[in-house]
Amino acid sequence: MTAAGILKPVTGSAHKYELKDASLTVDIVAFGEIEKPVGTIAWPPAFETKMTLTGFRDAFACAWTAALAGRKGRITARLGVPENIGVA
Repeated sequence: MTAAGILKPVTGSAHKYELKDASLTVDIVAFGEIEKPVGTIAWPPAFETKMTLTGFRDAFACAWTAALAGRKGRITARLGVPENIGVA
């Protein structure tokens, strides 16, 4: 979505992005099969910054789905948005 110009990375953050043409900042944190070791991810490019993912599966399981609309009303992405109870 960054290559398509839909999201713009926020300087100084590995996981924050601004949605083009909107005053919206989103955190995108991948988890699941990319965890190494399980329960941890490391941010590229150097993979020195690590993050624990404790509670992410539970928060995602309880999340509601939000859609980012692209041009001509197409759905660009579907995002899991945690309920307030899952927000740290």
